[in-house]
Amino acid sequence: MSEDAVLKLFGEYFFTFCKTSGYDRMLRSLGGNLTEFIENLDALHSYLALSYQVLSFFCECKLKRLHSLAIFLVLCFMEEIPSLPSFYPERLWVEERTFCNAFPFHIVFDEEVRHLPWLERLMYSWESFQAGNMEGNQNVLELLHAFLFKGQMMWMEAIQCVMYLCSPKLRSLEELEEQKMHISDIAQHDATRDLIPLNQQRLAEIELSNQLERKKEELRILSKNLEAERKKTETLLYAMLPKHVANLLKEGKKVEAGTGFSSSLTLFRFNYLLISPHTDSNNSGCIYKEICISYLISPTGEFNSCTILFSDIVTFTNICSACEPIQIVNMLNSMYSKFDRLTSVHNVYKVETIGDAYMVVGGVPVPIASHAKRVANFALGMRTAAREVMNPITGEPIQIRVGIHTGPVLAGVVGEKMPRYCLFGDTVNTASRMESHGLPNKIHLSPTAFRALQNQGFEIVERGEIEVKGKGKMTTYILRQNLYATENEIMGRAEKQNSSHMDQRGELRETS
Repeated sequence: MSEDAVLKLFGEYFFTFCKTSGYDRMLRSLGGNLTEFIENLDALHSYLALSYQVLSFFCECKLKRLHSLAIFLVLCFMEEIPSLPSFYPERLWVEERTFCNAFPFHIVFDEEVRHLPWLERLMYSWESFQAGNMEGNQNVLELLHAFLFKGQMMWMEAIQCVMYLCSPKLRSLEELEEQKMHISDIAQHDATRDLIPLNQQRLAEIELSNQLERKKEELRILSKNLEAERKKTETLLYAMLPKHVANLLKEGKKVEAGTGFSSSLTLFRFNYLLISPHTDSNNSGCIYKEICISYLISPTGEFNSCTILFSDIVTFTNICSACEPIQIVNMLNSMYSKFDRLTSVHNVYKVETIGDAYMVVGGVPVPIASHAKRVANFALGMRTAAREVMNPITGEPIQIRVGIHTGPVLAGVVGEKMPRYCLFGDTVNTASRMESHGLPNKIHLSPTAFRALQNQGFEIVERGEIEVKGKGKMTTYILRQNLYATENEIMGRAEKQNSSHMDQRGELRETS
């Protein structure tokens, strides 16, 4: 494709762009002929440069092509508005002083670029340039060097000279102050007088807009940080209280003891994982199947069936008497951190810790049919995790006692300052008795807990009849292992290798 063809296509595209962008009216108003159009095109560029700082027009084409392009633009944009007719009087009734005052910025020079003596008083009224007489070319050159002017040159045939009728190119109050000028120094008819305040207002609006954008960005960052802090706060709050109770407190509602739910019977639907004693073709061990169950929850926070677990450390009093306090803190923190992780693995609720005592419940605050299985698997995981915590005195793994009981409870929030979600009822007391009457590294089951775990894939042996404080004689049981779950599954760890499940079940088997 030739260069002329490219320029032609560019001209057509430029013409279409001007029409669609609304620049056609602006270009059409520049003038009614080629000369006027070319003269005012630069003025338009100066005006647009105030809003578009990087805007720049230049042309490297030959004169013939430039003339053709200009003719094309004139024909496209200016044929609808003819130029006003020119009128020239026989005599110009203007004195030299009046002319200089009306046009304080002008230069007249001949073909040798010398300004004429009879215009020595040009700009004489401008106090900033009264540094001496204006005779000679040097003053004019210094004047031109110090300022940037814009204007129009006109050829005066009668005296064979060129007159440059101009004004200082000032766009803001800062530039006006830098030149030590005032708006009054500019001619009354000069558009620069209006342009400077308008542009200053535009710059102020742009700065205000930029400030608003910066504030908007700051607010966005603050909002993002606030959301992150809110999530941290909610995470901490949900770790202290059940989610539905915490939400009620956040809403400013009072949650009294025994009123963990709404004031009327509410139908709750939720999903829970049911432990199946069966295996599939891909994996063996406990299989968690998602079942959707509907429950009618009483407004009083009464739970007809749940499973509670208590645990403590064997000889904890002796350990405390022989160790530094920081050693006890480190030991408990290590053990409780492992237990806390297991509560998430088996979806049981941690009620509280008091000293070395650790209490969890299954089926509360959200009722679930598999609460006994979950607590039993959690107990097996506790026993395994305790082997990883060392006794500060002997350097050997600590030993824990675990007691489990199943029965009804009443749950609710007590207290207004640092409220706690507590369980009430004889079930709590019996579960505590199972722990206190238990054996080291044994999981002690009450009769109701044993019945809840029967035929659920657990190996359970009868301990026999024992005397339980406040309960009399009870036949209790010992939970040994889950027959269908590996240690890694109980601990919520990924399988490292496909080893024998019998070997892994053997690791879970309690030593007699």
